[in-house]
Amino acid sequence: NYDIPLIKAALGSSTSDELFRMSKDIIGNRLTPWAFYTDYGIKPPSKIDHFDLSQPAPAVMISLKMYGARMHMRKLQDLPYAFDSHLTEDQKLNVIKYCFNDITTTEALYEQIKDRIDLRIKLGEKYGMDLRSKSDAQIAEAIIKSEVGSVESTSPPESIIYKKPDFITGDTTFIENHKFLMHKGKIQLPKDMPLVKIGDMTYKFGIGGIHSTEKSQTVIPNADEILVDRDVVSYYPSIILGLGLYPEGVGEKFLPVYRNIFNTRLAAKEKAKKGDVEAATVRDGYKIALNGSYGKFGSPYSFLYAPELLLQTTLTGQLALLMLIQALHDKGITTVSANTDGFVSIMPRAKHDEYDSICLDWELATGFVLEETEYRSLHSRDVN
Repeated sequence: NYDIPLIKAALGSSTSDELFRMSKDIIGNRLTPWAFYTDYGIKPPSKIDHFDLSQPAPAVMISLKMYGARMHMRKLQDLPYAFDSHLTEDQKLNVIKYCFNDITTTEALYEQIKDRIDLRIKLGEKYGMDLRSKSDAQIAEAIIKSEVGSVESTSPPESIIYKKPDFITGDTTFIENHKFLMHKGKIQLPKDMPLVKIGDMTYKFGIGGIHSTEKSQTVIPNADEILVDRDVVSYYPSIILGLGLYPEGVGEKFLPVYRNIFNTRLAAKEKAKKGDVEAATVRDGYKIALNGSYGKFGSPYSFLYAPELLLQTTLTGQLALLMLIQALHDKGITTVSANTDGFVSIMPRAKHDEYDSICLDWELATGFVLEETEYRSLHSRDVN
């Protein structure tokens, strides 16, 4: 959005003053590349092999310097002079050094996420498109679009009502009777959305998923205790398929495509465990397609836009997890943290079989599958 238009202008006859005005126009007015080329009468580049690291990187759209800090780069530096300064010759040399430091950080970021870029290259070859500059959600959109074919645009509803599936038990009156309002195409959680207290833990509903509310916590089991994490396998995709949900703009043809991606990924996951490199690519790529699409369900600019589907999925996931946490609590098993698709519990080792049995009953009732990881200890600033 910035580098290529300005490089193209700089390689032409644009002066420094003109480049400065262009730069301000792109940043201040968020000028798109196609609008830039039209407004300034510059011919778009016909062939530049270029991709952008900002979208494939895991924390989309944070600054390069923040990435530098996270990678523990030897040098972090702000622009040494005001951006609108007229520079002396010595100052120009300092700015050049500053620019090369940014290049060093960019190269380091590329090396850190090279596996993500390589995956995008392999997926691009499979689907015949350049996916190197796309986020996970954008890749999901591209893959599903290539499979479902024609789609229609949809308009945001004024409000949404949640419909509880039969397997959800307990009092959910407030959520079922509540009319969830929309603002600029986004679902608004009510300010008086109730907190849920189970034992000593308090849980908070969110658009993305349930969260416990602990702060600065350390949990270390003693010799007679066990600390275990249970995560739901492909939680939101499982809810979408289990409830038969699909975006209105795509229609029911979404479900067989989504189910095929789901099943293909599970099969590839098993092959990848045996060292199959090609299967690992399919596993990772289709995981992006499954989970990345979820973000697009909430985007009014996507053909996958489906706020009803988003709310139905996320609230079902949150209520189902709370059901299981409550069932465990009733048998004296304490949950110490929960986040979106899983929770961590501590219990006497002698209770682990009972814990397994309760989790199995929940799996049979909901159709979901849990995976367990044992921890030596848990240390967290907060739930995230």
